[in-house]
Amino acid sequence: MYADDFQKRHLEEGERVRREIYRNMSAEQKIRILEDMYWTARQMKTNWLKQQHPDWTDEEIEKEVREIFLCGRA
Repeated sequence: MYADDFQKRHLEEGERVRREIYRNMSAEQKIRILEDMYWTARQMKTNWLKQQHPDWTDEEIEKEVREIFLCGRA
């Protein structure tokens, strides 16, 4: 039980700190973070597709990534 309480308090404190950090950021900083997250997600999807479809060309991979992000698929 102690470990669960400790973990819960630790997670709550981390969430509080995260909210405070974001609250103190400018809109420009927040947009930059979102943009970085977007491009990181695209790169991760590209890498995953390359693993799943080693026979696909780079053009086929990029086309699929574009389609996935355009349509909001996972």
